[in-house]
Amino acid sequence: MYKSSSAASKLLKRASRGHLYSSSASSRTILSSSGNNNLLLNGVRTVSTWRIRASSSLFNGVHRKISSMASDHAFKGILTSLPKPGGGEFGKFYSLPALNDPRIDKLPYSIRILLESAIRNCDGFQVKKEDVEKIIDWEKTSPKLVEIPFKPARVLLQVSI
Repeated sequence: MYKSSSAASKLLKRASRGHLYSSSASSRTILSSSGNNNLLLNGVRTVSTWRIRASSSLFNGVHRKISSMASDHAFKGILTSLPKPGGGEFGKFYSLPALNDPRIDKLPYSIRILLESAIRNCDGFQVKKEDVEKIIDWEKTSPKLVEIPFKPARVLLQVSI
């Protein structure tokens, strides 16, 4: 059936260390060719010869991009701290009145919660500044079929039974 399980484990250990094979076009088999190749692992019997190597510079670049995106929040100007009476702060929140937009006063309460959630989660990728504008302009966009992001991570829904 199999030649040995230690050969496969050695292969996996070498792959995790970053020097599996050269990047030639051949492939090497893990299972032996001595018979029972129609097992469930039949499609997994070859290992691609691409070199498996974790590049720390690649990961550092991605990490730097993600951390710089967090500091470039589209609504960082309305981030307000909630001060403690004895000094310090309880935390920070995005203040809707700080937007100084008269349309916010006309929004229903549930839409304001969606707006606050969209502002908090605005990352320029999943939730964009245009999505926040669509929520603020709710009276004009409500007759249309406009998709808005819904991320209710902090929204508590009351269920009355």
